[in-house]
This record gives sequence, C-alpha cells and structure tokens, in this order.
Amino acid sequence: RDLEAVSQLLAWMAQRDVASAVALTVALTADHPDMAEEYSRQLAKAVSRVSDAIAALHDLPPSPARSRVETRLLAEVAATGEAWSVCQQAREQWPDDSGLRVQAILLAAALDEPELLEPFAANSQDLDIPALVALARAQRALNQHDRAVGTAEQALERDRNDFEALVEAARAYGGRAAAKAADAPDKSVARADVDTSRQFAMQAMAVDPQRDESYEVLARLYGRGGPLADTQFFHEAMQQLYQANPHSSLYARLAAEEAIGAGRS
Repeated sequence: RDLEAVSQLLAWMAQRDVASAVALTVALTADHPDMAEEYSRQLAKAVSRVSDAIAALHDLPPSPARSRVETRLLAEVAATGEAWSVCQQAREQWPDDSGLRVQAILLAAALDEPELLEPFAANSQDLDIPALVALARAQRALNQHDRAVGTAEQALERDRNDFEALVEAARAYGGRAAAKAADAPDKSVARADVDTSRQFAMQAMAVDPQRDESYEVLARLYGRGGPLADTQFFHEAMQQLYQANPHSSLYARLAAEEAIGAGRS
C-alpha cells in the first residue's frame, strides 16, 4: 500500500519493460481492490504513452483486476465514455465484483450523469463499505451533499472503525459545510457540520495516524478558504501530521502552500 514505493518501482519497470509494469499493477490491484485508482494513476504517470499500457493489458488473461486497471487508465486520459463501456462489459462478466462496482459508481460521477447513480442509491442497503464510500464520494462530486452525508453514515453503520468510511464521513460533512458557508454571509451556519467532520477525521486519525487523508480533511476545514478557516487549528493539524509522518507528501505540499500564502500577504 506504500504508494511512494509503488510509484518508484513502476517508473523503474516502465523504463525497461512496460508489460512488466502493467502486470505488476494488475497483480497489486487484485490484492488491494480499493487501491485500483491510485495504482492505475501511478502506472499512467510511469509510462510514456498510456496507449502502450492498455495494449499490454490486452495481452494478459481477462480478469476483474485487469478490467479495473483498464477502466482507470482510460479515465486518466479523459476517455470516460470508453471507460464506462469497458467497465459495464466487465460487470456483465463479473457482476458480483465489488471493485468493478466501485469503478462504475465513480465513472457515473465523472460523466456527470446523476441518473446512472440512482440504481446504486436505490439499492444502497445491499452495497458493501467500499461501494458506499464510492457512492458518497460520487454524490459529493455531483453536489448532492445531503445524500452524501446519508450514504457515508450508512457505510459507518457497517463498521464504525473502518478508516475509509470514517474519512468519507468527514469529507461528506466537510463538503456540506463548505456548501453552506459559500451560500451564507454568516459562516457559523456551517459550524455543526465542521465539528462533525472534525470528529470523524480525528477518529480516522486514531485508526491510522500515518495516513494523510484525515489530516487533509482538517486542512480543508481550517485552511485558507475553508468553511471555518482557523490558523491555530490548521497549524495543529499540520504539526500532528508531521509528528506522525515527517516524510508525508501532504505535509510538504501544505507547508509550501502556507509559505507562498504568507509571502503574498
């Protein structure tokens, strides 16, 4: 799950043999279906031409993992309609594959087609946590903030200690807070959602303090332009992140953005 190490390895392999880099990405995706998007993104960065990676994929035996990677590679080069077609064909072959279901949900949002999400929302009681997290993420992307909060809460009902569900709940409440703050002169209308978002982010942090996602939620809440920008809370979150993971790429990015912002002020 170490994306930095995977990125470096794929870059090294792609320079020598694209097919080997593609085969490794598919194998990693088979072992960690929830990481298909990130692994495929790293592969897309590693190869000179994504079309070469897709051609190499077709030399591998058909599998849900292969289809997940192909779908994400097509999405990376903005061939979203083709990605949807590939995903739907794969789902006909492997209808119970959770990873392909997640891909379909995310692609529906990328296509900006809310009606494509409705079958998933209508049967949300049958979805597993990864699919519910993806559905909440898709609803956020389509500015369906109330529905995103409800879906994220459904995911937490399955397991209140699931890291991905906690982070998505934090993001869903944070997204709704940002929408409320943007539409109101009094930013305090967003406070309840900000507080709930912070609570879920802190719970996720307790589950896995070295992963960046929970800290990023706090940075979005309290950083410049956040629904309740607060310098003290922002710096507290950055300090916690640095203590947990001094080599965090998120920390480096936030520190650079802070320095640039300070220079402009």
